[in-house]
Amino acid sequence: MDIDRIGKDVLEKGSPIVHADGVLFVYSGKADSVYLVGDYNSWERDDPMKKAPEKDLWYLKKDFPDNSRFDYKFVVDGNWITDPNNKNMTPGGSGYNSTLIMPQYHSNYERIIHSDVPRGTVAYNQDYFSNHLQETMKYHVYLPFGYDKTAARHILYALDGSDYLNFASANLVFDYLIAQGEIPKAVVVLVDPHERTKEYTLYEPYYDYVITELLPFVESRYISGENGVDRTLMGVSWGGLTAIYLAANSNLFCRVLSQSGSFWPKEWLIFDILQEREIAHIRFCLQTGTIADTEEMNDVMYKVLKARGSIVDYMKYAESHSWGNWKGHMDEGLRKVFEGQNTHEN
Repeated sequence: MDIDRIGKDVLEKGSPIVHADGVLFVYSGKADSVYLVGDYNSWERDDPMKKAPEKDLWYLKKDFPDNSRFDYKFVVDGNWITDPNNKNMTPGGSGYNSTLIMPQYHSNYERIIHSDVPRGTVAYNQDYFSNHLQETMKYHVYLPFGYDKTAARHILYALDGSDYLNFASANLVFDYLIAQGEIPKAVVVLVDPHERTKEYTLYEPYYDYVITELLPFVESRYISGENGVDRTLMGVSWGGLTAIYLAANSNLFCRVLSQSGSFWPKEWLIFDILQEREIAHIRFCLQTGTIADTEEMNDVMYKVLKARGSIVDYMKYAESHSWGNWKGHMDEGLRKVFEGQNTHEN
């Protein structure tokens, strides 16, 4: 391997270096050890980088699909850092990560959020005290451009609401899809958990909070109800699980978008619940990554939902369990669940 050539390529083109025969990750600096960690290996330190003889240059070649995208970092002498030579960064729950974007990767996200369309508004950090949870819960409300309560009938509930706003700029995605007539002019309630590991793992008091407390409260404020109410749910990971759980148990929702739904809590109880509920009226869209994501359990979920009579769209991407994946394709999922809907109505 031509080490001098590698160093020059990094200075000229940045890192990683994508070749026809693989992807070369490079770190330049003094160190005793450097590891490559990322979405692709569940952030485990099992990929040590090699040190070039007599140079402070570390490198590792890996193979990934031509259409993949994922986040990564270097662990340098125990310190987790982003790649100093990679300008592509993605925010997540633990700060920014470096991002590998392969040549055939495709997403409409950047074009969508920078599009010149009429903008809706967001009322941030609304409080609701839940008797069922005995906690003050937070939510945010997106109102589309031209919102009129007397005509509004579509309402979308997005779980992990703050994350959808902070990591996916979801309000800008809603603006674009509504302006293009690809989804209805929906009010969006972006719901935050208080104790996510409990509330998003098939927790009955959380179900009672959303269905019997929050839902009638916000709908009385933002939806007239005279034309009926059309409800949709969306969520990521355990939020995808919870969206399916809320919809299946309540019989109040028309459609669900589950992004990298994680269905294992309580010994896969969601699959038993689905066998006992009438869900044929619910349209589902499942999305998952194929690189260290929830593909296998979503394969099962797809079969279960189809067998129960639901319309199900299933999308796979060469990505992982991260907001880079979820924000990059939420527009596609929303288009699918609203497919065939008269999107020019309120």
